[in-house]
Amino acid sequence: MTSMIVARDLVRVFGSCRAVDGVTFSVEAGSIFGFLGPNGAGKTTTIKMLTTVLQPTSGTILIDGRDRARDVRLVRSAFGIVPSSSPPITWKRRNAWPTRWRSSTTERSSRKAPPTS
Repeated sequence: MTSMIVARDLVRVFGSCRAVDGVTFSVEAGSIFGFLGPNGAGKTTTIKMLTTVLQPTSGTILIDGRDRARDVRLVRSAFGIVPSSSPPITWKRRNAWPTRWRSSTTERSSRKAPPTS
């Protein structure tokens, strides 16, 4: 079976804080993967590196065989993340998001600067 995610020797340093220190793992195609650990363990930082939000200080990440540093768009399109949320998301709140997004987009588009001649 092929690995969809391969992370080798990931390191991320913020100033003098080594938030991620040599993380190595792989996730096989077709599997469900959970990333668990105590607060401050580097879970969020690692996920941000995998999804191209943060650049690793060092290490290698391959997503579906693609180098996350070279194929950013393709790597981003391969991800689906289910974050924890507080308070729990109800169907009513979930279904209100598209409406809020559309109305905020409409508001923004109606505030465009007038064309210059």
